[in-house]
Amino acid sequence: MNKYPQPGETWNHYKGGKYEIIAMCNHTTTDEVLVIYKSLSFGGFHARPFEEWYDSVTNASGIKVNRFYL
Repeated sequence: MNKYPQPGETWNHYKGGKYEIIAMCNHTTTDEVLVIYKSLSFGGFHARPFEEWYDSVTNASGIKVNRFYL
């Protein structure tokens, strides 16, 4: 299993943004593990299911890469 992102870490998004990990939490209804993170460029907060954190996605060049990486 992949490691959980840790609060305070900065992760890169495959489209170029940088994000600070705020916390890990569980969805109150489904108990799904979520990653709470903040855009370092715009300050907005986001939540993404941990199951999607390491997903392979196709970048603009047609190459498969991880959605987020350190």
